[in-house]
Amino acid sequence: MKVLFSFIGSHDKPPEPSSVDGEIELGPLLSVIEDQRPDVAWLLVTPDYTEISKEIEADIKARFPETKVRLEEVGLADPTKHLGILNQLRAQAQQVKKEFPDAYFGVFLTSGTPAMHACLLMLVASGELPAKLFVSTPSRFLKRGQSRIREVDPTHKTFPEIKPFLEPVDDEEEFDWAPVAAEVGICGEDESFLNTLSRAAITAKYDDHVLILGASGTGKELMAEFIHRCSSRTGGPYKIINSGAISEKLIESELFGHIKGAFTGANSNRPGQFMAAKGGTLFIDEIGEMPLEAQTKLLRVLQNGVIQPVGSDSEKKVDVRVVAATNVNIEDAIHDGGFREDLYHRFGEKVSLPNLRERHVDIPTLAGKFLSDWNAMYAPSDGGKRLTHEALTKLGGHHWPGNIRELESVVHRAARYTKGTRISAEQIEFERTIGGDGLDSLPEPREGFNLTEYTGQVRKALIDRAIDKSDGNMTKAAKLLGITPQALSQEKRKQP
Repeated sequence: MKVLFSFIGSHDKPPEPSSVDGEIELGPLLSVIEDQRPDVAWLLVTPDYTEISKEIEADIKARFPETKVRLEEVGLADPTKHLGILNQLRAQAQQVKKEFPDAYFGVFLTSGTPAMHACLLMLVASGELPAKLFVSTPSRFLKRGQSRIREVDPTHKTFPEIKPFLEPVDDEEEFDWAPVAAEVGICGEDESFLNTLSRAAITAKYDDHVLILGASGTGKELMAEFIHRCSSRTGGPYKIINSGAISEKLIESELFGHIKGAFTGANSNRPGQFMAAKGGTLFIDEIGEMPLEAQTKLLRVLQNGVIQPVGSDSEKKVDVRVVAATNVNIEDAIHDGGFREDLYHRFGEKVSLPNLRERHVDIPTLAGKFLSDWNAMYAPSDGGKRLTHEALTKLGGHHWPGNIRELESVVHRAARYTKGTRISAEQIEFERTIGGDGLDSLPEPREGFNLTEYTGQVRKALIDRAIDKSDGNMTKAAKLLGITPQALSQEKRKQP
């Protein structure tokens, strides 16, 4: 089994006859497929090339039917940013190695940006992605009889050895947490968020209890699993309990267990989640909703490492790391008496997750991931659906009050109701905000934002919506908008 791994680039469009002699010269990607004849072409598609990727796929299938094409969207916001490219490539490399563990891999360096070439070269030269490297040379630079495709040996003595410029200061700097993040499902390029991940990975190495803070939908559960997987407890159990979904009467039993006869319905002994997580990690979600009495008993567990099952007079020693999460404003909860301040301080580390609007650069990446997940589940055989550049632009302009969870829902809904393979901007529908004044849906002002252009788009959209709702009757539409028919006519004339 041979697998070719490559980006799709600007020179990979389906070939056309030369204007000089009418001959067809294959593009770089088709050339390497013709030369290597891989069983699978694993092709990485950035937002700018979603349009032509289907044409390229069809051309490959027509010319080389024995090669199976796999299109994988990578939502790179900046195709010149090495760190973002590396994170994406590592996630893809993990996936391709998992699906084809016994394959011989080839990596094609010619397609894509120079930064993509550099990152692919580093991954292969370092041994992180065991593969042969191939490049394509235009025919005009070849002597008669020479092949357009040649192999590059990164281990050749003339190449410098890839190694750190400085010796690592400690073990934390040696730990590569990026593959763990990819396996858990965390992705992104935002520098502040990547710094949060790096600090969380370092935190995971120690055995302090951790409190994750963040609004609903920011990915607290994924962060908890990431911390567990980065820790020395990764071989132990990982248990989850949502304290906000359990009644006040049962929360202590769920956490610490109970003995037979402790209360009505306790027909047998039950160990509880702390015992189930022995030697591993217990993730307590929505800890801000936990009753104060249960908080008091949890504090004792964190301090002394012992639990007392409900109805029992004896204590049990437990070896469990607690990672908790809440979306409440913890300072307000402490001030109002809803959360114990001493319990808050018992968590030695706090990890704060940003809202999605603060990670604007990651919206294309996350949207691409959610669409790939949807395609894998519902359209695994036909290549699935693709987001157009206009659709990604519309996603980038939303405020995302529901954060990452809302983005996932919007992308999946668009895929579900879109006919064909292209998801356009018109098919992106945002969820209505429950309550509030509707201002949560406004975009986040940032560098490059144009207020005049944005308000102009809003005016046009509202006018068009009013006219559609009025079946083209301009007088009715003007009434819906609260303006005169003359003013509406002037607005329509000003529109492009």
